[in-house]
Amino acid sequence: MLSARTFRDRLSGERDRPSVLVVTDRFAGAVIAGELAATAAVGIVTDREPVADRAGDVDATVGDPAAVETLAAASAADVAGAIVALRSDRRALLVAQLLRTRFGLDHVVVLVGDPALEDAFEGIATVTVSEGAVLAAEACAQFENSIEVTHLD
Repeated sequence: MLSARTFRDRLSGERDRPSVLVVTDRFAGAVIAGELAATAAVGIVTDREPVADRAGDVDATVGDPAAVETLAAASAADVAGAIVALRSDRRALLVAQLLRTRFGLDHVVVLVGDPALEDAFEGIATVTVSEGAVLAAEACAQFENSIEVTHLD
């Protein structure tokens, strides 16, 4: 597996940047799209204008993220891969299935909110990311880095 730095370094030398579609209804998806825009041609599909606006300089398609027509309008069949970051795990499962079966994507990463549902994504998502684990790790790291430790004698 390539590290994030190696991935970015490798892509920065490519003439044709890979294309990635972020399907989201959350601000976290906009942040993901913005981060990926440094190394990839990014499109975002969302049903929320503020999320599309927050994504910055990426191609935005506003419409129902679970609708075949919306995904087609965002050229889902032409991207190298997708990241699905929806508030509802049920909708995320539906969108991941559509991207894999209807649009033929081989690489679909899904953010999963309920860890008990991760098994439901097996065979559909290429990779699942547990939101709780990622958020907990970051929150703990930020807390540990910001707190002053005093020693009691």
